[in-house]
Amino acid sequence: MSKRHPKTLSSGTNNTVVALSKKEVGKLFIGDSRSDIGSEAEKMKFANKINGLVAKYIRLDVYDNDSEMLVMERLYPLDFRAYEYERRLLWLDGNRV
Repeated sequence: MSKRHPKTLSSGTNNTVVALSKKEVGKLFIGDSRSDIGSEAEKMKFANKINGLVAKYIRLDVYDNDSEMLVMERLYPLDFRAYEYERRLLWLDGNRV
């Protein structure tokens, strides 16, 4: 079994996303994936200027020579079942309530 950070939200081949607080998450860039962090941060900043459809960029943290973290706002999923069946049908039809 692979070793995981205790607050892992998701993990892929190149990156891991961890909960930092109730309002922040961090995407870890380690080793070879570090070259992507600057590009991803710039794209997030640009998207944040246009609209609120992308998680808010907060900062870049550097931990040592081997890892960096892109810190962004933490988004919570909407529990589809928390709403009445009739309202869910309207969402699926594309109508607004």
